[in-house]
Amino acid sequence: MKRTLLLFTVVFFSIGNLFSQGFQVTGDAVALNANTYRLTQDLQSQIGAIWYKLRHNFDQNFSVEGSFFFGDADNGADGIVFVLQNQCLLDGVDGFGMGYHGLPGQSLGIEFDTYRNGGVVNDPTYDHIAIHRDGTVNHNINLAGPVKMSATQTNTEDNNWHTYKIEYNPTLKKLKVFFDGSLRISYSIDITNTIFGGNPYAYWGFTSATGAFHADNSVSITDFTSIKLEDATICGGGTQVILPPLDATNMAEGKQAYASSIENPGMSANRAFDNSYSTRWSSQFSNQQWITVDLGSQRDIDSVYLHWEAAYGSKYKIQTSNDNATWTDRFQETAGNGGLDKIYFAANNVRYVRMLGIQRATNYGYSLYEFEVFGPKQYTWGPNDGTIDDINSNSPTFTPSVSTTYTLTVPDDCVGSTDFNFDVIVDCTVLPIELIDFTAKLNGRQVDLNWQTASEINNAYFEVERSLNGLNWEVIEKVNGAGNSSEVLSYQTVDQQLNWIEDGYYYRLKQVDFDHAFTYSDIQYVQLNKMNVEIELYPNPAHDQIHLVGEDLNVSAIHISDLAGKNVSAAHNFAVKSNGHLVIDISDFAPGVYMLNAGSISKRFVKQ
Repeated sequence: MKRTLLLFTVVFFSIGNLFSQGFQVTGDAVALNANTYRLTQDLQSQIGAIWYKLRHNFDQNFSVEGSFFFGDADNGADGIVFVLQNQCLLDGVDGFGMGYHGLPGQSLGIEFDTYRNGGVVNDPTYDHIAIHRDGTVNHNINLAGPVKMSATQTNTEDNNWHTYKIEYNPTLKKLKVFFDGSLRISYSIDITNTIFGGNPYAYWGFTSATGAFHADNSVSITDFTSIKLEDATICGGGTQVILPPLDATNMAEGKQAYASSIENPGMSANRAFDNSYSTRWSSQFSNQQWITVDLGSQRDIDSVYLHWEAAYGSKYKIQTSNDNATWTDRFQETAGNGGLDKIYFAANNVRYVRMLGIQRATNYGYSLYEFEVFGPKQYTWGPNDGTIDDINSNSPTFTPSVSTTYTLTVPDDCVGSTDFNFDVIVDCTVLPIELIDFTAKLNGRQVDLNWQTASEINNAYFEVERSLNGLNWEVIEKVNGAGNSSEVLSYQTVDQQLNWIEDGYYYRLKQVDFDHAFTYSDIQYVQLNKMNVEIELYPNPAHDQIHLVGEDLNVSAIHISDLAGKNVSAAHNFAVKSNGHLVIDISDFAPGVYMLNAGSISKRFVKQ
């Protein structure tokens, strides 16, 4: 049971009970328990998949981890594919493609392949991992790999479970694949733009298939990054849930479209509304041209996305109408540069949306791969009994006087909606600790964190957590508790890993019992007094990346060399996080000591 630390708590995400609620099972796949799924039986021509029902925003960090089981025969087939895709939870075909081959739409697949298929796919002789795209498993055109699946063994069909972990960092544009605890592939890719044409939202899941050869292919999932809730316990007061914003709904997809002209019959207006970035609408070669979509009924709009081909509009308007005759200007572009234009405005109860071209950027017409019209989505909480301050909020506060089960309904373009249960338990029988105070104060170049307890019951440890925005948290210190105590006890630690470019940090305590129940303290905020730091490098030693902070940093002036003087830096290592702040990827560096030079300044750091 979760027990409250204070009268008001904030509920964030944990794995909770969302496995059974959040995944959709398709084909021959079956759920073995709350977090384990058999994708195929040890039979011919099986195909199965599991999909998480809600799309993830891949402009944000993503990770998933668990274990794979590939059976007990070396000639078993065919393996498992982790998939990101933008269709409605569809599967590919059976056989060598592991349920990924032939998958429609845009996708990225990470195959864990246990069978060698010859011919055009060019499989290696060993069990392997490779990264593919758009429903093909041909190694002649894949994105990365193949590499041996295991760092220590050739055959993974050994009747054992093998761990996996997949991580994506959108800041560094880095995709990493781990197997049995070893990093097997580290691949640089911008998933949002390279795979999905600028739309960051995609479904994720696992597919598998068998053909003439077969095996029991199963997957377990122990943790992942997505919308997840943890039940809360309070004693008076209330509790708050904070959820990420929902992706908008493209209301124009597949709708009736009209245009002032077309370049040829293969470039009709409906091509801009077919959810494909390989087809397009193109007008005749003159300035005054337009394209209109009929949403079918009056809808609320919050944005329009224009995916231009090379023939784009340098001047144009976005207009709305209810009768397809009288138009209201919502946006005007006077210096367009093509690519993807994301246009934000609020318009309620409109049926028609039009792009009115005023001036072309080229001698050709206006050409759009996709014309997307988005409307807002809302969470819905129930019951609407007065204990929820806003039933459509992504950060509602709950103040029940008795234990209550709430239902969160999350809308989705594909599955319609998914319901998740969330229990708020009112229990004032016993508190795990009595917290006197918790403070966070700036002290020179560090933050001092102090707290006191008046009593403790079953208290295993505290975790000190830090955040830049009060939403996404990282653990910076673990401090053991006293277990049981009736005396006043004092605890302290310091945070010295500060980035002085930031405005400040949020801090909170997570108190964990021996039975793994946990509660949170109030949140403290520390405003940083920004210093004129000539240059700062952290962390040191480092594993995957280092941060470089200083005024007017110039990427071209930064060089990293090993102790022999060999330059090991490259342009792809650097990512600008903000003015005066560079993130440098060192994940591919060999362990050792390196020298970073930035103008007249040199910094030594250690790669672990």
